[in-house]
Amino acid sequence: MKNSDLYEVRPIKDLKDMLDSSVKLFGEKAAFLSKPKGQADYAAITYKQYKSDVDAFGTALM
Repeated sequence: MKNSDLYEVRPIKDLKDMLDSSVKLFGEKAAFLSKPKGQADYAAITYKQYKSDVDAFGTALM
């Protein structure tokens, strides 16, 4: 029996590369759902918003 890939995968160097390529591929799609305190509904966080948050966090650490 021959092994075969179940899914097509893209090459990824590191976490930064993974996030950058995910933003290019899925920019406005939901990456996460977050439930803000005191609210009944979940809020979608897009890949683009998440990258912006990660970049802001990295800048704050410097």
